[in-house]
Amino acid sequence: MDGARIKVATKRNYITERILKIQYKAAVIMTLFGSVLVLLLSWGYDMQSHHIVIDNELTNLRNISEEVALHIDSHLEEKITIALTLSSAPLIKVALLKSNSTFEALPDEERNQEIDRRNQRWKKTADINDPFIKAHMTNPVADYLKSQQIILPGMYGEIFLTNRYGAMIATTGKLTTLAHAPKYWWLACFNDGQGRVFLDDRGFDTSVKGYVLGVVIPIKENNEIIGILKCNVKIMGLLTDVVREFGLRNPGQLRIVRTKGLIVYERDVIPLSTHVTDELVGLLQNKEIITSIISDNNEKELVALAPIRATMGSEKTGFGGSQESIDHIKGNKGEGWHVVISFSEEEAFEVAHETTRLIIFAGVIFTLLAGIVALLLGKLAARPIVKLAVTAQTIGSGHLNARADVTSNDEIGSLAQSLNKMSVNLATITVSRDELSKEIEERKIIEKQLNQFKITLDQTLDCVFMFAPDTLKFIYVNQGAISQVGYRENQFYDMTPLDIKPEFTEKSFRDMISPLLEGKKKSLLFETVHKHKNGTLIPVEVFLQFVKQPTEKNGRFLAIVRDLAERKKVQEQIRLANQQLQTVLDTVDAMIYVADLDTYELLFINRYVKEHFGDIKGKKCWEAIQAKHDGPCAFCEYQKIRENNQLFTGTHVWQVQNNRNGEWYECRDEAIEWVDGRTVRIQVATNISEQKKTEQEREKLIEELQTAISEIKILRGILPICSFCKNIRNDDGYYEQIEGYIHKHSGVDFTHTICPSCTKEHYPKEYASIMKKKGK
Repeated sequence: MDGARIKVATKRNYITERILKIQYKAAVIMTLFGSVLVLLLSWGYDMQSHHIVIDNELTNLRNISEEVALHIDSHLEEKITIALTLSSAPLIKVALLKSNSTFEALPDEERNQEIDRRNQRWKKTADINDPFIKAHMTNPVADYLKSQQIILPGMYGEIFLTNRYGAMIATTGKLTTLAHAPKYWWLACFNDGQGRVFLDDRGFDTSVKGYVLGVVIPIKENNEIIGILKCNVKIMGLLTDVVREFGLRNPGQLRIVRTKGLIVYERDVIPLSTHVTDELVGLLQNKEIITSIISDNNEKELVALAPIRATMGSEKTGFGGSQESIDHIKGNKGEGWHVVISFSEEEAFEVAHETTRLIIFAGVIFTLLAGIVALLLGKLAARPIVKLAVTAQTIGSGHLNARADVTSNDEIGSLAQSLNKMSVNLATITVSRDELSKEIEERKIIEKQLNQFKITLDQTLDCVFMFAPDTLKFIYVNQGAISQVGYRENQFYDMTPLDIKPEFTEKSFRDMISPLLEGKKKSLLFETVHKHKNGTLIPVEVFLQFVKQPTEKNGRFLAIVRDLAERKKVQEQIRLANQQLQTVLDTVDAMIYVADLDTYELLFINRYVKEHFGDIKGKKCWEAIQAKHDGPCAFCEYQKIRENNQLFTGTHVWQVQNNRNGEWYECRDEAIEWVDGRTVRIQVATNISEQKKTEQEREKLIEELQTAISEIKILRGILPICSFCKNIRNDDGYYEQIEGYIHKHSGVDFTHTICPSCTKEHYPKEYASIMKKKGK
């Protein structure tokens, strides 16, 4: 009996020691396994987030670089449009035609000598008050060009005009030379007589002491170049604004770079003084939108490159320059401009690394705690577990009828009961395990779909916010929302929309969203401003919905927010451009209007029209400009710019007398595309009444002279006249009095009198009486 008890006790002690050793090992293994698992999960998360962050940042940089390139491109197109409008002034064409006619009268060699003589005189004369210099700086065209500098302050350096032979005829300032035909920009714009807008990347212009981009415009008359206008635009202000705007809203560095690597503009760096790396230069040669990862000073950078299309050169617009010239240095020779944005890879990963470190820290703490708790619980449960171990060993050996005799009401007792039931339910356990595996797989699929949905939302350019209807606290924000207002994702979950919408109070905001909660409205669309973390106010458009599933208790608000800053800026730029164009056209001393080709509705009028005909915009041209017409004017030649539904590409010039004010006008009609896409007619009508009056007076004088000449019969040849009686022999051989002969041949009538000598000879008495009366 005692031997059996000893044997059982020995077996129990052996099992107890085995269990305790297993418990120690299990605790250690659990701790090590948990630590390894945490490290592997953290490493996997870090690698996954690495690729996601790289892809997201490269996509974001590509979009921003393309947006900035388009922004600069639109500004360059605007400068070209303003210069084209400037060149269309009638007084410029009149001055060019006059200058060209003067030089055309000279033989080629003599003309070249004359231009060279003027050029030498211009270069040798430093005094701007010299009459020769002053004549080019104070004429009507020069005054008109100076007025544009006043209208658009800070935009221009010099503006000057040359005739078709390259000789300057008007300028806003004293240039280095007067003859410009041999210069590369003049030849590029002349384009063998075809004409092409040319952007002259001059580099640093010593005449204005700044970076200048020359806008060179060909001026045509009847499809023939009659002159060239050059506007030296101060471009550095535009580039400064673009870089500053980028820095306020985005991390990283923005540079404007030439194709061969010379930096046109970089913040706090002297223009044209530094180069980008050779690796970047190689990417620039593609002249396409490119994203890449490069090494710079042993650090990796994410870069995006986008060409500025207006600087790439085309049939419509040329771009380039010369590396060195008389008045500028570091010019551009055959290179375009590119937007280059770079961002440190380390900065891009900072948030992801922080999350990984937090996961590792929490995982290690949790694993250690789990190991300690497992060890303590193992020690406390050692004795009753022995019985459970023996029973489990028996069941494991195939004896499913074995039962544990532990009768306590604690967890061990419950475990014993569970162990006892295990043998009974063993068959059903296999089936339950299969169902559990299936449920786990379904959950993984759902989690994967949710993760893909979140990635998609994070890549959306618009901002997505979700917030609770009761507390108003954010419950979800996408990457676009984080980028827009500058807060980290974990900071958002302690914030509400009121923290980023300074225009609202809690009451006004709840009043606005109450119709959505009550189901009176399905959605709201409104404009407001979001406040960036740094204090910047961003204009936005918000589309707000209340979403609630039938099984949900509270639901959530979904706000899709679109940044309106660029749209507002573009709208303001368009408004300013239209205002500038209106100002320029209002300075022209001619009638300018735009009318619909089919309805005759006046779509645009300048100041001249308002002063002479009133504010007639919106009316029909034939009823507002002419008088006593019930329909379109029969004499109007507008149809000559469109025949058989084919548009005449040139300018149709004709003259007409206005029956409302009696004035004569020379009309220049041309078909253009209007802002809404339809084809319209633009007319520039110059008052030529004085010219017409002069022509009429000249024609009248010519007519009177011709009449007078036709009435005069000229006497020709030798007249045979008698030496005594002074009669003339006519063509028939008869003599007749000289008075009759002259009257017959010239129409001259004679009146007869007696000269004093004949009176004295033939009438001496009468002569003496006459002389007595005169006191002689």
